[in-house]
Amino acid sequence: MKKIFLYLLLIPLIFSCKKDEIADEQRPDYRLTEALAKYNDLLSGSANGWKGHLFPAAGGGYGFLFNFNGKNRVEMLADIDDLSGSNFFESSYRLKATTLPSIYFDTYSYLHLLADPDPGVNGGQPGWGLYSDFEFSILESSADTIKLKGNLNGSTLILVKASAAEAAAYKAGHLNVLKKDVADYLNANSFNYIETAKHNTIAFNLSLNSKKLILSYDSVGGLKTKSVGFAFSGMNDLILSENVNIENLAFNKIRISDDKGSLSVMNKDQIIPVQVSNEPLFSFDQMLGIQFSNVVLPFEEEVPGTGSDYNTIRSSVLLNARNSLSPGSTFPELLISFNTIEKTMILDLIIVQESQVFHARYAFYYTKKGDSYAFEYVGAIDGNATYLETALKPFIDRITLGAFKFDYVNGQANLMGSGTNSVKPDFKFIGYLR
Repeated sequence: MKKIFLYLLLIPLIFSCKKDEIADEQRPDYRLTEALAKYNDLLSGSANGWKGHLFPAAGGGYGFLFNFNGKNRVEMLADIDDLSGSNFFESSYRLKATTLPSIYFDTYSYLHLLADPDPGVNGGQPGWGLYSDFEFSILESSADTIKLKGNLNGSTLILVKASAAEAAAYKAGHLNVLKKDVADYLNANSFNYIETAKHNTIAFNLSLNSKKLILSYDSVGGLKTKSVGFAFSGMNDLILSENVNIENLAFNKIRISDDKGSLSVMNKDQIIPVQVSNEPLFSFDQMLGIQFSNVVLPFEEEVPGTGSDYNTIRSSVLLNARNSLSPGSTFPELLISFNTIEKTMILDLIIVQESQVFHARYAFYYTKKGDSYAFEYVGAIDGNATYLETALKPFIDRITLGAFKFDYVNGQANLMGSGTNSVKPDFKFIGYLR
C-alpha cells in the first residue's frame, strides 16, 4: 500500500518535469544561432553591398563600402587614402555568438589599418592606433541599416545598404573623387559659416586631415566650439558622427552640390546652405586654445609660402639632427603647442626611427601684447631634447628674437596658420592648426 502511494506521488512530478522542458526554438543558444544565420543572410543579401560609416573613439570618421559573400569573405574600399579608395581589399570575417551577436573581421584589412598599434602605419598612438575596432557587436538592425559598436574601443560602425549607382561609383574610385571635390571647394572657400534663425553666425570648418567638422560660435558672451567626426558617403555626402543641434538648426549630414560649388547641411526636415565669407569670422587670437592649440609644421618639406630664413634654419636643424642620430632617422613634424591658461608654449620635435616615435620637447613662456607674442626660452624638458639642443639652437634663437604675429592662411583644404617674426620677416612658418 505504501509503495502504491509513493508511485502516485511521483506521477505528477514526472509530468511536471516534462512540462518544464524548454523547446528548441526557445533555448538561448538556439535563438543566438538563428540570429547569426539571419545576420549572415542580411549582410550577404545586399546585392550592391553596404556603405560603412566608421567613427573611432579618438574622433574623426571613415567611409567604407563592404561586399559580404556569405561565405566568410568580405571585400572593402575605404576613404583612408587614395589606394584604399580605389583598390578592393579582400579579407575574412565571421559571425560569433558572444553576449551579443558579433562580427569579427579576423584577417588584416583596411579596418585593421586604423587600429594598427604601430604609429608609423596610421599616425595614431603607440599600442592603440586611432582607437578604432575590427570586432563589433550588433546592436540593432533593419532591412537597410545595421548599427554596431566596437568591442574593444567602442567605435561606432553604421552599415547602410548601397544603391546600384553608389556601388558602381565606389568601384570606379568615387570615394577619392568625392574627397578631391571637397578639398577643391575648401581651397577656393576658406571661411565658411552657417546662420541661425536669430542671425547668429557659426563658423564652419571642415578639416580633411582630422576628418572633423569644427563649429565655433558666440554663446552668452563667450566663444564655444563643437567638433564632430565625418565620413565620406555615397555620391555627394559627408555623414556626421552625431546629430548637431544649435538653436533652430539640426543636422547630421553635409552635402556638396552636383556642380561642386556649394555646401549645405541637412537632415530629413532641413536643408541649410553653408555661406562663404571673404575673411575669418573669428581672429586667430580668439580661436587659439578653443578651436586649436597647436601649429603643426611639416618639418621635412618646404611648405609653399614659408620664408627663406625659416627654410634655411629648418634645413640646418634637420642636417644637424640627422648627424646626431642613427641613420634613417626622420623628423616629420615640429609642433608648436600653446597652453593659453599657463601662458606656456612647447616646441615638440617628432622623431621617427623605423616604427618607433620619439619626442624632443622644449619649454617656453610667452607674453602677449596686442596681437604679438614674445617667447622666453626655459629649457629642454626631456633627455632627447637635451641631446638635440645644440641642433635646435638656431631655431630656438629665432623663436626668442623679437615677437611673432600669427594669422590664418587662406586657400587651403585644411585649416592652416602662419607665424611671422617681427625682426626677421623671412622667418615665416606655416602649419596645420589642430
